[in-house]
Amino acid sequence: MDSIGAYEARTHLPRLLDEVAQGHDFLITKRGAPIARLVAMGEERLRSRRKAVEALKGCQRTAPSLGGLSIRELINQGRDQCRSSSTPRRPCRGPLSRHESGFARSQGTSTESDQDIVM
Repeated sequence: MDSIGAYEARTHLPRLLDEVAQGHDFLITKRGAPIARLVAMGEERLRSRRKAVEALKGCQRTAPSLGGLSIRELINQGRDQCRSSSTPRRPCRGPLSRHESGFARSQGTSTESDQDIVM
């Protein structure tokens, strides 16, 4: 990636855009400090997608095993333990659903699946 000063970038922007379209990247600096990158749109999106996929793959490799249980089974197991508790210190309740937390209201939507999330 080539480095270019902000004044030069402003002066030669049409030429720089042509070079970016051909696959070159530029780091724009102001008084020697990096302030922006000039890259092709499609390439930047592809890079961010690749980075996200790699991060997810890394999570898969390091995620603990559920011991053959499904998420639904673990939720039900937690509910059963909560119900069988004789005197809980606080009400047994899972995290708020999207609807209860205000997420659905802030998004202006509410779906039937919200009912499936309530703990």
